[in-house]
Amino acid sequence: MPSSARLLPPKDLWKPPAVLAVVLLTAACTSQAAVHHDRGLDPYLQGTAEIEEAQTVWLDDDERRAQVDDLLAEPLGMDQALQVALLNNAGLQADLAGIDIRQGILRQDATLANPELHSEFYVIGPDSWDLYRVEASVEFDLTDLLARASRLRAASDGIEASRAQAAGRILDFTDEVRRAWIDYVAARQSLEHQQQIQQASEAAAETARIYHESGNLADDELYQILAFSAEARQALFHAEDTAEDRRNALALLLSLPVDGNWSAPAQLAQPPEDLPPIQQLEEQAVEHSPRLEQLELEGQRQQALVTSSRWQGLVPALRLGVIADWRAGELEMGPTVGMAIPLFDRQRYERDAIRARQVQLDFQRDHHVHRVRTSSARVTRRLRQSHRLATHYSEEILPLRERVVEEMLRQYNAMTIGIFELLDARRTHLEARSDYVDALRDFWIARAEYEHLLAGGTLDDGPGVGDAAH
Repeated sequence: MPSSARLLPPKDLWKPPAVLAVVLLTAACTSQAAVHHDRGLDPYLQGTAEIEEAQTVWLDDDERRAQVDDLLAEPLGMDQALQVALLNNAGLQADLAGIDIRQGILRQDATLANPELHSEFYVIGPDSWDLYRVEASVEFDLTDLLARASRLRAASDGIEASRAQAAGRILDFTDEVRRAWIDYVAARQSLEHQQQIQQASEAAAETARIYHESGNLADDELYQILAFSAEARQALFHAEDTAEDRRNALALLLSLPVDGNWSAPAQLAQPPEDLPPIQQLEEQAVEHSPRLEQLELEGQRQQALVTSSRWQGLVPALRLGVIADWRAGELEMGPTVGMAIPLFDRQRYERDAIRARQVQLDFQRDHHVHRVRTSSARVTRRLRQSHRLATHYSEEILPLRERVVEEMLRQYNAMTIGIFELLDARRTHLEARSDYVDALRDFWIARAEYEHLLAGGTLDDGPGVGDAAH
């Protein structure tokens, strides 16, 4: 696979089926590769060519760049950022190429062994080349043929498991991109509010200096206002660093230069009035999980490997063939039979290891189901709480803070309060807007977690015991 190729993403990456479909662009094993016991030797003679290859669609580099340039022409929304990431990220492409490597190894394991040809030539008479003898034999490994159906099943299940693994990898990657995009847009929005707070604090500090020089402001009041201004500048520095860090993180996932000519929206969208349907999240998350599908298919593969190993242990290296003997113009033919005696190696320990792997897969499956159910409950709770908090800010706190500023401005115009009270009210209003951005970010992160679980993904709650062994 050339290094200049990249994966072609689907047109709509926000929908879970489209996310899953990007990896699996061909069918699974054909029906011919399945084993049917009423078809005689046909299943045993199937070639690995009848197991369809799972090909990933790769774009030419020029075509990829053209698509990326089109997407970068406008500020990157979340869907556009996902498309750029899937087109551009070489790390993801390397992971998917690794899946193709595993599929190739599985197909090779299911290939029939080549027949063996043996031949001998020697002269019967020591003084004449007219008396000679030629023996030739062709032998075929019957044990390999008998285990063929089991190896085909194992290869088929292994290929399907690798596809499920690739689907899970893309789900995890798109979740990373969504989170990074939300963090970056929220950081930009917080930076804008912090700049406004700093400007208000600078205006208050400048006014305080003028009042202090004219003798209308005490020293302690001046120092308090200057301290507020210095703290606002410090908060601005922190907001600038955070925005830069968030841009770096997103640029890494998109494989774009940090200082490149690309941008994102200036602010996050308002939360919707209603929450998405969350009653069936746990059930759907378990049902759609590619990780659970992978574990199930791996279990089926191990069962097929047990059957194949049993054949190897019962009749190891059973060889059938035909021998031809050409002696002094006469041809004689007959069958040949050979077999290794199963005295020492009966594949017992290999089967024990496979059965242990099956037990491990069962525990991993149970652990993953519990992990998905726990994550679903946590995300459901977080989604409700963050939506309630963000809605409370937008419907209660911010309107009240705006009314406070309006009232303070009216009193200032009526000369009943001073400039410092007005500036302080404005600063408090801006701080509330900054807190609202944090609430918005929490909601959209929770919403991204919900979408991730709904599509079958798994939240990164730290390494699980069941996953460590795998």
